[in-house]
Amino acid sequence: MPSVRPFTQAALVSALTVALSSAAESAGFAPLDSAQVLFGRGRYDEAQQLFEQAVADSPRHAFARCRLAETRRRLERPAEAVREARAALAIDPHSSCAHTVLADCYDPVMSGWEGTNADSAWVHARQAARDDPRNGDAWLSLWKHAIAHGDSAYERESLDALSDLGYFAPPVIAYNRWQLEFLPRNAVLLTRGDTDTYPSAMLQAAVGLRADVAIVNLALLDWPMYATVIGRRAGLPLPAGIDTIRKRPAGSGGGPGVADRVVAAWADSVKRGALPRPLVVAASAARVGDMPVLRGRLTFAGPYFTVAPDTGAATDDLPQLAKTVAAIDASAFAGPWSNEPDPHSIRVAGSVGLGANLLNAALRWGKASLDAGDKASATAALAKLDSLTAVLGGGEVMRGKIRRLRAAATQH
Repeated sequence: MPSVRPFTQAALVSALTVALSSAAESAGFAPLDSAQVLFGRGRYDEAQQLFEQAVADSPRHAFARCRLAETRRRLERPAEAVREARAALAIDPHSSCAHTVLADCYDPVMSGWEGTNADSAWVHARQAARDDPRNGDAWLSLWKHAIAHGDSAYERESLDALSDLGYFAPPVIAYNRWQLEFLPRNAVLLTRGDTDTYPSAMLQAAVGLRADVAIVNLALLDWPMYATVIGRRAGLPLPAGIDTIRKRPAGSGGGPGVADRVVAAWADSVKRGALPRPLVVAASAARVGDMPVLRGRLTFAGPYFTVAPDTGAATDDLPQLAKTVAAIDASAFAGPWSNEPDPHSIRVAGSVGLGANLLNAALRWGKASLDAGDKASATAALAKLDSLTAVLGGGEVMRGKIRRLRAAATQH
């Protein structure tokens, strides 16, 4: 297995940036430059037209073809994306970008295409990382496939590469540290997206922070290969026959998918006192609380919710909430929450959501303290909110809530 060359973060430049620079130096490629701008803004239909023009102008430009392939993938046209990516590989067999597009198209988690194939995704993700170790997207893909295939060496290598690349911004890393530090011993942490999953796994691998915690990504849990491996690794029960359950398409209204079945089984085990580990839900994955099996069973503790055995659980764990909010160092969350190597709008939005979780935790601590007659703690919560809004901003709705809390604390 190839090893990752040692990098220093200051010397690292993303594969996308390098390719963009090369494209910009190519005469007659104004359509490509404009397409890149539109793509970065999520205006994929318009970007596609300009990428098509760039390819028509220079059919042998592998990067233009690769970006056209990725645009078509995002427009949910995977068969066309695969054809364009393979055309790019015919020009440049070592196009990391093209291999990444193919890995994502074949990925059973990311793609609803009937042509998905986990083995093909695994092959292309590995090749993408070999061809350009600076390609963070390749390492993201490689990590989850390494788990599903039981390849612990590639799993660790992927996390180390993402760390070396500085793929996630310091505030995101700081948030994940906060998320991990206060969890119950041996907890199973249910996460939702990239920004609350990968950085926590990176902290576990790099510094051994809360290595006792089992991180389970709910999106990946819909993939039977991942669910089987992660369940066995954490020593948790799995419902029978999950390998025959199809991932439920969004909005299909069909029966429960793999993730729903697995979470329901774990929640039922908590109810019976049979789950060997505490079950918690990351604050960033709060939507899972809408599952019927979890309604009325989540107790808020700041960066996470604890799943109680039955309904009627306390809304907030005030002592733990006080502890987690008091530990927030607002200065750790100053600066950009997304890095240049990560151009994906979904991850950018996820990072913004993490900042909102910090504000919400401090606000809930303040309100719960005031309701309990603890004006001193409410005042401390307001001070924390002031320090957080100084670095995070916060929308008008949040500022209004803070004003109302301050007014209530003054009158109390």
